[in-house]
Amino acid sequence: EGFAVLSKNGLFLVFSRCLVNGCDTECRDCMGSCDLFYSTFDENKERWSTPKNFGEGINSKGWDSQPSFSITEDTIYFASNRPGGFGMSDIYFITKIGKDKWSRAFNMGPVINSRGNEWSPFHSKKHKVFYFSSNGHIVNFDENRMSNDLYRSNFNKGRWLEPKNLGPLVNGEGDETYFSIDANNKHLYYARTEDGAENKGVTDLYSFPVPMEAQPLAVVVFKGKLVDEETGEPYK
Repeated sequence: EGFAVLSKNGLFLVFSRCLVNGCDTECRDCMGSCDLFYSTFDENKERWSTPKNFGEGINSKGWDSQPSFSITEDTIYFASNRPGGFGMSDIYFITKIGKDKWSRAFNMGPVINSRGNEWSPFHSKKHKVFYFSSNGHIVNFDENRMSNDLYRSNFNKGRWLEPKNLGPLVNGEGDETYFSIDANNKHLYYARTEDGAENKGVTDLYSFPVPMEAQPLAVVVFKGKLVDEETGEPYK
């Protein structure tokens, strides 16, 4: 069990449960290698309910893990390597459609997902800004383009915009994954492998003051006019 996320009121818990070799009977309702589960806290009995599998249409026969809430907590983002995606691992989402009821899983589409791996989704707690890890987007600070970098996408006019790399202060030649940022957008936290490390399963935790590339609302406003050098008239 891992990758747990807790609702703001502390009463709804989403986490992933994964099968372990030799212990298959301990997760008889698991559909794949890892599934998403949820549990609710009973304030009267002061205990958590028996975890429930989100079920078919949300979980798959593959790997489903790394949940993250949206600001309003009516959407849950997660990573999955199920067939039918754009790459090896894509980011999907489900939306709340009633009490304890959630929609089927939808792929976030080719703007966010690439032909490579996308995972470690994280939605800002204050702004419509989405962070994730990928090794498939154009800008990558590993010369061999084999490692994962952290990216940011802003939401505008009903769609997610082209992801922006968080830059060389955060990303390097190693893997950068499992991103989180505090509520005041002052510090970010993530896991990272050392540059050139042979074993990418070994990571350290890093904390870093949020650079400009990672600021949720970082924009540059450019104003001016372009005129004809001879006439001084502006171009149409």
